Amino acid sequence: MTAIHVIFNGKHFVPNEPVLLPADSKAVVWVTPDDPAARAKLDAEIRAYYQSAPDRDDEAWAKTTARESSSAWDEE
Repeated sequence: MTAIHVIFNGKHFVPNEPVLLPADSKAVVWVTPDDPAARAKLDAEIRAYYQSAPDRDDEAWAKTTARESSSAWDEE
């Protein structure tokens, strides 16, 4: 499967780059909406998550995988 990035010009799907396919090749086009507002909201939520105070799972993982911890390194 090959991904081809295209732009719809109102009548045709136009590839962003040259495409090496035989003429009259059949293809399936998946449309993924490019919504800048939705992307900005998701980016803000991800940033807020990672900049918030660490949660208990993160702290437990850090303690378990720390070099001084014997629980992760001595067990099989």
